[in-house]
Amino acid sequence: MIVSKIKNDLMKFGLTQYEIKAYIALISHGRLSAKEICQVANLPYSKIHEILNRLERKGWIEIEIGRPTYYYPKPPKEVIEATKAKIIEDIQSIANRLIDELQPIFEERGIKEKPDIWILGSTTEKPAMKI
Repeated sequence: MIVSKIKNDLMKFGLTQYEIKAYIALISHGRLSAKEICQVANLPYSKIHEILNRLERKGWIEIEIGRPTYYYPKPPKEVIEATKAKIIEDIQSIANRLIDELQPIFEERGIKEKPDIWILGSTTEKPAMKI
């Protein structure tokens, strides 16, 4: 049984609850038809093809067209690394776009960064004594 922490982590990687159930059914049982996935994962049959198509577009499963069509999971290590790389690439692209758009506005206004100045010293020091 997959613990809730793993399911939450998979959601952070962009999977929905239904996609998680379908993928876990596939990694637990191997090659399955849509009907078998519904039975194993307790998913509504009316939604299964939409769920499986999304998983395939996201790169988490492979499809073997036939009668019936079968679905295979891609290895978790492979899909998680590929998804991680895509997330990092997307975040870097967003960060670059934001910096390109916002930094000129910041600089136009003449706003200066406020430097932090630290003055270190002791207030308990005794003055030097004369001899």
